[in-house]
Amino acid sequence: MDYIFDWARDLYRPSIHQLLEYLSDNDFDDQGSLATDNDIFSSRMTVSDDMSSDAFHQISTPGEELLFGWKKLDILGYRHRSKVDILECRPTYVVKYVFTCLFISRDNFGTLLTSLGTNPEIQKSKIRSALMALRQSPLKTADHILSQMEDNWTGTPRLNQNVPTSRDLFVSIAFHTIISQSWEIQKVLTCFATDQDALNNMRVLSRLTSKSASLEGLESDIAILDESTLVRILEEIRGRSVSENMRLAFSNRAEELGPPRPPARTGVVNVGGRKQLKAFVPRTRQWRKPSLEQNLPICLNLLIGDSSSNLRNTVVRIYKVLKQLVMLEPSCHYLRSSSRFEEVKPLSSGLGLPESYQKLIPSQIRGMQDGFFLVCNASRSERHLCLYLTSPSTKEPSSHKLLSAIRTCIDKNFLSIFDRKHWHRQLMMNLQLEELDGLDNVSKDEPDSLAPEFFAMPFASIVTSPARGRKRSRMSVYEKKASRRRLESPLQPPRPTFQDRQEEEEEEEEEEEGQEKQDEEQDQQDQQEENLQPESEIITSESIEEDEAFRRDILIAQILSEAEGDSLSQEQMACLISLGHFT
Repeated sequence: MDYIFDWARDLYRPSIHQLLEYLSDNDFDDQGSLATDNDIFSSRMTVSDDMSSDAFHQISTPGEELLFGWKKLDILGYRHRSKVDILECRPTYVVKYVFTCLFISRDNFGTLLTSLGTNPEIQKSKIRSALMALRQSPLKTADHILSQMEDNWTGTPRLNQNVPTSRDLFVSIAFHTIISQSWEIQKVLTCFATDQDALNNMRVLSRLTSKSASLEGLESDIAILDESTLVRILEEIRGRSVSENMRLAFSNRAEELGPPRPPARTGVVNVGGRKQLKAFVPRTRQWRKPSLEQNLPICLNLLIGDSSSNLRNTVVRIYKVLKQLVMLEPSCHYLRSSSRFEEVKPLSSGLGLPESYQKLIPSQIRGMQDGFFLVCNASRSERHLCLYLTSPSTKEPSSHKLLSAIRTCIDKNFLSIFDRKHWHRQLMMNLQLEELDGLDNVSKDEPDSLAPEFFAMPFASIVTSPARGRKRSRMSVYEKKASRRRLESPLQPPRPTFQDRQEEEEEEEEEEEGQEKQDEEQDQQDQQEENLQPESEIITSESIEEDEAFRRDILIAQILSEAEGDSLSQEQMACLISLGHFT
């Protein structure tokens, strides 16, 4: 019973508090009511074993059953092998729509400030980052339009959307198409919203002296985002084709909602003796106080990448911190998050990519028209492959079809390297792999044979043209440099303490005492051996002289016996003289 009450309290308390917030006209402190209890079962990081299937369904994302059949085709590595090739299969027409919004109001500003910590310098830095995120592309809208935006994007209505309110909000909205760690295509809508009272508090706590940095004059001259414009843009973004979503995901592009701005230009710069393509963002891309006569329409502006979007960095950091505390989606008043899986139409029926931005999209993405696209994630020495199916299909492919698709992608160079280490979703190079034989002999009735056939493929062998020789990938070069740097770096000896020095002196004294004892024992043993030696074995000078005289007599007798009669040769005579026979 305690578990049920704790779970219900955590689940329904934020919604009830949010409804009461709109009914109250006075300021109140809600820090105590928003505190969570960490010792209850509903705040665990993992799912308990005794939870029913209904509880699992509430934790999962709506529409996730569209990928259940595809995830069964994933080939995972053996448990006793840590570095193996892993293959996953994902459809490109199943997209996950994600909505994340940081909403700062008069009522939750104190709670958000408390969650940032008690250090005033850290709070000031976080607030300045929030103002910078709002400065990049600010818009003015109403509170009910913000709730409608989440409902149209993920199908998650807010409980307060029927409550009439005329509160104006200052928002900054960005769109990102990314690839998650589980190879899912995600279309993320990131939003930062604040009301007038919270904006004034941020200006005071940020301690910014510049008028442009503190966004003074933002309330009077700003573009207004109405309901019809928002619905039109969301429908156009949702109506993009499969190929356009893949190109945006691999090219690491972001789009912000606001008045039209000049696109970023590209130029060639010299980096380390090599020419590289670099994007230059004009200074007019950030917000400046426009004239009253300027009435520009609201559209999408393409950015260079995630590094150019301060909005996403500010919102995602707070979301990740709160996501680590609970297993479900964070339900704080200042953070709104929801997601949903949906199917995308293969043909474009919405807003396409402008022609002026086509040069920013890499042209190496190929194979969309053939139905398959193979992507390789080279993370250190481990290879992780994902086979994307671009043609819509209501049934998962067989193992024979998957292996045939891999062979087709390799033969036609529909293979791209995807480096997720720095999370740069862009193509690095195309690889030419060796010819794979025997894939057509895989039986359709034996799906278990897919794993051994896949692990037998030589994905690690990279073949290049003989004129240029064999090239190494960037990750392998990085690994060798890192390992060489670790081996060459000397180890710093630990600093000795007073206790360590005392122990070393005691050990040295014990070693000296032990060595003296060993020397004394060795001397005593040698003395005992000399005393135990028999007298017959003692060699003296007299015994040595007797042995030499005996040997001399034997040699003289041998020479005389070899003589022929009474005659001696000169050599025999010389030997006898040297032996002293005639003396």
